Amino acid sequence: MWTDLDRRSAEPFSWDRRTRVFPVRAPGRYAHYRLVFAGEGGRLAEVELIS
Repeated sequence: MWTDLDRRSAEPFSWDRRTRVFPVRAPGRYAHYRLVFAGEGGRLAEVELIS
């Protein structure tokens, strides 16, 4: 069972190499995290998790 910490859609990016920060709206302490990227429309080059 997973708990949704944050959910977003249609996030605009002004150009394909832009870096953006997405704060988690419901932070907490969890043993595991899962990122799910759905849909089409580009490539993901990097994900950085900062605590």
